[in-house]
Amino acid sequence: MRRKKYSAGSGNRPPHEGNPTSRRSLRLQLADAKRAVLERGWLTEQDAPFQRAILERATVESFPAGASVFHPGDYGSGIYGVVRGSFGVFVPSRGGEERLAHILQGGSWFGYGPIITRRQRILGFAAVEPSVALHVPLGALDKLATSDPGNLRALLTLREYGMDIAIATVADLLIPAVDKRIAATLLRCAAFSAAEPGRPLVVSGLTQAQIGELANAARDVVNRTLKRLEAKGWIEVSYRKITLLDPPALDSFCSSVGKLQQAPTAERCPPY
Repeated sequence: MRRKKYSAGSGNRPPHEGNPTSRRSLRLQLADAKRAVLERGWLTEQDAPFQRAILERATVESFPAGASVFHPGDYGSGIYGVVRGSFGVFVPSRGGEERLAHILQGGSWFGYGPIITRRQRILGFAAVEPSVALHVPLGALDKLATSDPGNLRALLTLREYGMDIAIATVADLLIPAVDKRIAATLLRCAAFSAAEPGRPLVVSGLTQAQIGELANAARDVVNRTLKRLEAKGWIEVSYRKITLLDPPALDSFCSSVGKLQQAPTAERCPPY
């Protein structure tokens, strides 16, 4: 079944669109949302005039868990910058099924393909938990790009971020050992979750089945691996939230030879 779609310009808007109180609330959120996307990610690396130009054209949108922003085959409607929550990146299989490949958290931007190619989208994006994002329409981006060659160069750098994610995803999925593949997937998906130095990295909003989809692993294998990683003191598992307590240890484990030892208890992680 295709996910319910709330994309810009679709005529099928999220529940808040017809609610005046919710609209006022979103306007109040806009200033905070703009500050949030300047804490980390692509926009922080651009010059101040370009940052202002992007944020002046942005509106804030909220998405319930499971709501799709784009499906493969859609045409452009602009870019989204993640403010809060997380969005899944879905890749179509040969059979047409959309498979979860990566998670984008605060500071990440997506939807930039049509800016460059003007072709149909090849990836899908959906909120995996209640989420908030800034939206900049494609028409506004086009005007920004044609007004200054520097603006066009800044927009094109978005593609480099996408390529970095694609390379990291392929590298993780090429790890033969499933326990290390799961650990590497947690590190990759949590990489942009900490806005401030010293704050723990977190993977949130995912079920164990979704982690298995990300790491190409069976759900029972994910459960056992999380339990062993937790027994090592490297992660902490709670309902739809995994806190990475020792990322360097996880990273070292992903590069090591050998497998995790069985946890000293037969108790399993609580299913979710």
